[in-house]
This record gives sequence, structure tokens and C-alpha cells, in this order.
Amino acid sequence: MVQLREVQMQFEEKIVLEGVSLDVQPQERLVIMGQSGSGKSTILRLILGILRPNAGSIFFKQFEIALTAASFNRCDSTSGWFIIIRRC
Repeated sequence: MVQLREVQMQFEEKIVLEGVSLDVQPQERLVIMGQSGSGKSTILRLILGILRPNAGSIFFKQFEIALTAASFNRCDSTSGWFIIIRRC
């Protein structure tokens, strides 16, 4: 249902996620544990489409998720944002 493939995420000089892959099926539960700043919230934001990974792919069901805005923080009613979903 949700799949991350070789996802990499970096904020300026800080590498938060490097080559992360996971596959969560329907009815499956996943717990993400880690220290502060280890990428837990980043993974959720990537899955929701709020952030776009520097590399890798994120899928929900059979659709790849990509965010078109450069940053969720810069989105407002004048600039707006939307999610593109394409079947792979």
C-alpha cells in the first residue's frame, strides 16, 4: 500500500534519510522509532506528499506521489500547491 524506494532526503548539509526503503501492506502496522532529528517526521511528510525527496520514489497503492511546490512552508492561498499522482 505504501512503499518507499531508495529515498534520500537532505536539508542543506544535513542528510536525514539515505537509501531508505520500506513496504507497508494493508492491515500492517509500522512503528518508526529514533532520536530527535533522525527522520521520523520526514518519512511521514514524504508519504503525505508535503515534502519531495531528493532521490528515490514514494508510492501509495500503485501510484507515485510527487509534490510540485518547492516547500510546503512557502505554500499559501496565492501560490498554492497540488499533488501529482501517476500510475506506474
